[in-house]
Amino acid sequence: MSGDAGTTYEQIGDEPRPDRRPSRGWSVLTVVAVVVAVLAGGSAFAVYKLFAAEGAQPAEALPASTIAVVSVDLDPSAGQKIEAIRTLRKFPAFKEKVGLDAQDDLRRFFFDKLVEEGDCSGLSFADDIEPWLGKRAAFGAVDLGGDVPTPVLALQVSDADGARAGFDKVAGCADTGEDFGYVVTDDYLVASDSEANAKKIVAQAAKGTLAEDAAYQRWTDEAGDPGVLNVYVAEAAKDVLAKGIEEFDDGVAEGFTGGVDPELLSDRLDTFGGLAATLRFADGGMELAFAGEGVDQYVGSGGVGPQVGDLPADTVAVLAFSVPDDFVATLLDQLHAAVGDELDSGIAEFEAETGLSVPDDVQALLGDALSISLGSDAPASLNDVQSPADVPFGLLISGDADRVDGVIGKLEQSAGTTLEDLEVAHRKGDGKVVLASSDEYADALLKDGSLADNKAFAAAVPEADKALGVLFVDFDTDWIDAIAQAYSDDTGEDASDISANLEPLDALGISAWEEGKVSHGLLKVTTD
Repeated sequence: MSGDAGTTYEQIGDEPRPDRRPSRGWSVLTVVAVVVAVLAGGSAFAVYKLFAAEGAQPAEALPASTIAVVSVDLDPSAGQKIEAIRTLRKFPAFKEKVGLDAQDDLRRFFFDKLVEEGDCSGLSFADDIEPWLGKRAAFGAVDLGGDVPTPVLALQVSDADGARAGFDKVAGCADTGEDFGYVVTDDYLVASDSEANAKKIVAQAAKGTLAEDAAYQRWTDEAGDPGVLNVYVAEAAKDVLAKGIEEFDDGVAEGFTGGVDPELLSDRLDTFGGLAATLRFADGGMELAFAGEGVDQYVGSGGVGPQVGDLPADTVAVLAFSVPDDFVATLLDQLHAAVGDELDSGIAEFEAETGLSVPDDVQALLGDALSISLGSDAPASLNDVQSPADVPFGLLISGDADRVDGVIGKLEQSAGTTLEDLEVAHRKGDGKVVLASSDEYADALLKDGSLADNKAFAAAVPEADKALGVLFVDFDTDWIDAIAQAYSDDTGEDASDISANLEPLDALGISAWEEGKVSHGLLKVTTD
């Protein structure tokens, strides 16, 4: 194993490609990536250490032919570092459980843990790691023209000579063997499954970097401001995945895909146009943002935002999603591809037992959008819950209320009972059908509420108006205390400690929406 200095390389002739044994190469790079990530800090929490972003990003060290990459930036913008400090200091368990203070160097902390648990006793943090290892790293796959993509690990370095000596020790600790090599440039150490491939990757980057690639720029811009963890998958990745699926024999394919026809998966890949995601600290909390093309197979187009916004203002939790017009038919097509003609007999049996027609009645029952919600009236203890009526929850179906009610009537007739007999509150309004645990909550769901004006909801689901799917949980409610007490009763942990660490949380929001052909997703955790 060796590393050559320099920032650029000319084309590496027509030298023979080594016997790469892809699985070995990928496993070696993965081990080294994990080891180095641990030594570098192993956690997004390290963002609070420095307040001035310095040096090149990993995308500037990788070639435009990179088809997938996950990068860690422990030196993001100063604003994110401030947000990270502000967020983490709110949780009492952070210092108690993790054992870190704000002035601690997380690189040394995780290095000590690694030495304690592994065979790396010969490594010295002060001598072998700290002098050269930067705050940025990436692990990905590059298309070098071979049958399979080539693994790559890029580490930011501040001292090229120190990097060579220190990284040799790190690689030795990871037991990489001979099928491994790297190149050190001015800013980055680039490692791959062989030194020849590492040189080729650096040479390709000299001709055009990933950072300069138009598709990379497009998708990372769509995902928003970069954070501590960033992901990019190029459109070209679908060709690799499709080829892999095609090469599976039937038995392997069934085990790998869970019984879904590999040809169906390949067809779905045809619409994939790339994606990017980023994990960042913002607005006193944390968020994971996603943007991609061709990943919108199972969402409707009408949106669920207005329905969710009209829920009661004190809604504690809600899961809502729009329903595509062809949702049931599409699902049946996929199931038919997986199980074959057996599905037909199953559908016939279902229709005979329920009196419903498939797919029409099932599609009608789902309406245009569905939401399942929980009200704020929490019991003092979960042990007090004796029946569904003690918990305010309900299902709201938006769409053609008469059609939905007609399907419900068919189900009641085939079952020989009614929702009233089952003590399920049933209401029908203008474009709404409600099934709830109590008459009171059913009436509340049927009315126009104002959850959209709830500050916690607005912060956690900022794109609610155009959302196609929403999950929202409000942590600032009596339900959290009841759940904490139940957990305490079950585990023996102090309920006050649990509540103290939940108390800084304000809300959780997960939402998805579309802008043109671009699908967006956002997970937000907000704090008080």
